[in-house]
Amino acid sequence: MADGNQRAAEQPDRPRRPEERAELQPATEASPGLEDWRALPPPPREPPTQPMESTTDQQAAGSSPAEAFTAAPRESPEARSRPAQQAAVRTPRASRAAASPDDVRIGLWGSPSSGKTTFLGALRHAVESDRASGRWNIFPANTVSETLMVQLTHHLITNHEFPPPTQLGAETELRWEFIGDLAGSQFDRRLLRRRATLPSSFMLNLVDVSGEAFGPTPEDKNVPREVIDRALDHLASAQGLLYLFDPIMEQERRDSAEYLNRTIIALSRRMRDEGRLVDGYLPHYVSICVTKFDHPKMFECARESLLVNARPDGMPRVLDRDAEKLFDLACDDSFWGSDNGERSSVSARFIRDELRKRFHPERIRYFVTSAVGFRRPPEGGPVIPGGPAFSVDPRNYANVYEADGKLKIYGPVTPINVLEPLVSLHQSIVTGRRRG
Repeated sequence: MADGNQRAAEQPDRPRRPEERAELQPATEASPGLEDWRALPPPPREPPTQPMESTTDQQAAGSSPAEAFTAAPRESPEARSRPAQQAAVRTPRASRAAASPDDVRIGLWGSPSSGKTTFLGALRHAVESDRASGRWNIFPANTVSETLMVQLTHHLITNHEFPPPTQLGAETELRWEFIGDLAGSQFDRRLLRRRATLPSSFMLNLVDVSGEAFGPTPEDKNVPREVIDRALDHLASAQGLLYLFDPIMEQERRDSAEYLNRTIIALSRRMRDEGRLVDGYLPHYVSICVTKFDHPKMFECARESLLVNARPDGMPRVLDRDAEKLFDLACDDSFWGSDNGERSSVSARFIRDELRKRFHPERIRYFVTSAVGFRRPPEGGPVIPGGPAFSVDPRNYANVYEADGKLKIYGPVTPINVLEPLVSLHQSIVTGRRRG
């Protein structure tokens, strides 16, 4: 056993067996401790040789309104005629960067009840619970986005419940600006990392519609024709797609293929007609997210397959390089059990094969996600076998329970791999643009 522990210590990212000892260190894929980028001092500002004429102009130069009252004599006409570029020099760099983030169109795709709305709600909390993708903050860019962010947090944090699914016929156009720092994260690929920060920003532009809009006959579900058309238009114009696959819901309904079939055929025809195919594949970058990692069936499947690792905060996770393996397992007959037989996994296998056939293999990445995370053990209580790196209650690690016919959330929401699929799409899209 000692030899095994020595080998494990030499391979910190190797999936660990439950019986391995507590000396094992958590995986190093996550971001190390970072200085808070928001606390970094602003770039030095040259003292103005001439005072600003008004409080508004003073603020544009980076000074506070209070400093305007201590200004010396009013500007001369000569000072007012200086080129506008001098004012730009005094503008803080962060403001200029935030004013023109990359506008990224992301399509959110999945069957009804696959967790699209909950995924959106978890994004805000993912920036706090996992820093592997960098340090980020999210700002709503329109009123409907602001309202939805407030409502989603109210459901998850105040009511301890999942947000209601998007209503039939509803259509929400979201614009959220992500401003962050990639320094020290898995996306920081600089050879020399002496700079304290690696700023990044992008505007997430997506349309949230009911999964019924992607069904075989959405009109029969009373989804308005214009909503169906706009949902497809958005997926077609998006550079990246987030596809959510819920294996647990698929076991209950076995209909996810129905909600992929019509959409993938329509997208394929449109991309062909518009001459946008890439080597015969659809042009999108795709993050395939296997959801509900916190569900006992999914978690135990991953553990038995030795795919579970630990984040620095003790939350279990599946490393990205192993996510495709779990996706394959969730589409395999063995996941469904002998009682269901081969016919039960037909829909899941169709989804897996169709996604790989339609999208370029170099543009697909896989993630294992959980919107709410695992339930932590009570203070001083036991932890799941495998050492203290897994801060999970072994008796009841699911963070979800049922009460009065509704699913409720036990404790804090600690999303797993919710932010990373989005940042990964942004980085892939930007890299693809640079390559032309």
